[in-house]
Amino acid sequence: MKQFLLFTLLIGCLPYCKAQPLEVIKATEDNSLSVQRTMSPSRYVRDVYIMNETYVVYQDYDLRKVFYPDMATFKVIDEDFSADKNGIYYQGKLVKVDTTGFKIIGSKEIKEIKGWSRGVDRYYWRTNKQAFFGTKPIAISDPATFETVTYCYFKDKNHVYYYDQIIEGINPNKINEKFTEDDRICDDKFLYRKGKPLYYKGEPVQQISSLIFKTSKYVLGYKWEDDETKSIFTELHSEDFDIPTLKTLTNYYLIDKNSLYNIPSYYPVRDEGFRVPIATEDLPNVKAFKSFATDGKLVYYGREPLEMYDAATFAEFPEVDYYQYDKNGVYNWSQKLPFRYTTPPVYGKNLFYIDGVVLYENQLYHHYPKTLIDNLTDKQIQELKDKKISYNELLINNNDVIQEDYDKPNPYPSKTVYQEVSYPYYKDAKKVYYFDRWAEDGKPLKEVKGYDAATLKEERNGFLVDKNYVYFGRYRLVKNRNFEVLAIYTGYRMGCSRDTHPQSDFYLLKNVDGYWLTELGGGAKIRFLGTELGDFEL
Repeated sequence: MKQFLLFTLLIGCLPYCKAQPLEVIKATEDNSLSVQRTMSPSRYVRDVYIMNETYVVYQDYDLRKVFYPDMATFKVIDEDFSADKNGIYYQGKLVKVDTTGFKIIGSKEIKEIKGWSRGVDRYYWRTNKQAFFGTKPIAISDPATFETVTYCYFKDKNHVYYYDQIIEGINPNKINEKFTEDDRICDDKFLYRKGKPLYYKGEPVQQISSLIFKTSKYVLGYKWEDDETKSIFTELHSEDFDIPTLKTLTNYYLIDKNSLYNIPSYYPVRDEGFRVPIATEDLPNVKAFKSFATDGKLVYYGREPLEMYDAATFAEFPEVDYYQYDKNGVYNWSQKLPFRYTTPPVYGKNLFYIDGVVLYENQLYHHYPKTLIDNLTDKQIQELKDKKISYNELLINNNDVIQEDYDKPNPYPSKTVYQEVSYPYYKDAKKVYYFDRWAEDGKPLKEVKGYDAATLKEERNGFLVDKNYVYFGRYRLVKNRNFEVLAIYTGYRMGCSRDTHPQSDFYLLKNVDGYWLTELGGGAKIRFLGTELGDFEL
């Protein structure tokens, strides 16, 4: 397999990524260490489940909840939710319910935190038999079909809801979810805001794209709410729209009987002209995508004609608009990707987009850093399509393959197999390695000495552990005997984009020796608190 590195990005790497041998470092002892919260209103790190052998701690903002689920069946679902054989736990509180059909629907802020954009939320969720707001049951006509439309609009088979309030007159089968954004929702006839129908100068408003609307007399663009008029619309007069025939092709291209129009993706919509310079007689040939359109003669980016593409075969990738193709090549905007082109690219035939990489024939392109892997085997290509192998697995050292555990069969018997412990740490049967993708010497796997490789693994809270010790990455913390994590406190948070101080958090730990406070992030500091917590505020 041949690999070309087309671009090298130089960044400041971790101090231990340089030439000197890598070794485990003992955390710095600091007998004055205490919890110091900086640039955060939250005492605890938010939306965290801490899992110990016999109990779980849920914490969020100033809440710390200890509960004792059935650990054999316990699993974390998402932030505020977990489950075991007995039901659903919401923020550590058990709701005894049949979990069949469990689904998180949305949330609503119930407490504002002054000076901060994120407050305290409570969640809407359901099973097949009941819907809830937090731990409180709510009246939904058909819980099994209750689902999200936007953050504040939900629906079931019978109704559309603004949060949990039914919106009268709107058909759940007719809503246009592509154009529904923020506090606005529309069906095939009306536009609603905060659950109420919207009118402009006495007429109901119809939505035709995410930012464009119309009545029988006006074409309207979206702006933010005017404090004086409370209107979210601005009239558009720069084009002579034919309102009865004006309709959407895509979210950013509209068409009427006379012209094609491009609508910018940002608001407020500026009334500065929208027409794409395509002749009226060519409108039947128009194909519109997200960022591009073509009439079969030219390709247009927005309203600008581009001659570099073959208009007859041009298309965007279905998944992402920043990759395009025609019969001559594959493009990232104006840049042609450096494949060896032997046959015309056709998406879904010899061209694919898989987890952020572009596959053409037997070549794989990754944009950042720009990398081309050539001469993939048929087996590797199929494994990529089936997502049995990743870009990282193909990239690493060219001759090595990483797989998740030794129990899986090695697809490449002649190659070394590494087990992922916790990215970026890997191991083989005898050694532990740090994976440095940006290694200047071209060898990304660096041996790290000091672990017991045979027993090294990731424990349930993200620490590395072996038979002897607990580690934060390469930092050795405490003995791995009766190890527990009791709480995680918010530490340093960046004050601005120029702040170079590393983010950190404080962990309260317990093991056979007693209690420990450690600050992790940008290094590791640790303080022994004693065999009792004493006056430490948990």
